[in-house]
Amino acid sequence: MKAKSPLGLKRRLQAAGSAEERQQILDGLPHEVGFGKPPTATRFKPGETRNPKGRPRGSKNVTTILRKEADEKMEFVEDGKRKKMTKMEIATRQQINKAVKGDTKAYAHAFDALRKEEARAEQYAAPAAPPFDSRDLEAMTSLVTFYESAEVVGESDD
Repeated sequence: MKAKSPLGLKRRLQAAGSAEERQQILDGLPHEVGFGKPPTATRFKPGETRNPKGRPRGSKNVTTILRKEADEKMEFVEDGKRKKMTKMEIATRQQINKAVKGDTKAYAHAFDALRKEEARAEQYAAPAAPPFDSRDLEAMTSLVTFYESAEVVGESDD
């Protein structure tokens, strides 16, 4: 159901037969109404919001929380030595070790993650420069000989 304008302005403008009638309706308004200029009765009041229970400022989304937890460092003992690694590095290492031991789900997960990361890296990689052909080399050698034979202006042999 559409909200009715308190002035019924849209309906009155549509019902007006000529441009003169529409102008008379608009002239009778206390302020200009048009694109980006709604009637004053329907405008937002200062401090008013249409989503009062929306996401509070400063709250974090799931991706931010996961990234923070994954980047946190942990200590562990390996071969009798204490080491520090991020939780993500430890989880990845465990996943690969499970895959090596024969866990097919771990292998599929690790392989899929690797494939996705390669595709992402490929997407952001700089495009390869096209190879030189004989015409390019000829143009470059002619430029070099031109610059070598040209006299430098402003230098003297004194």
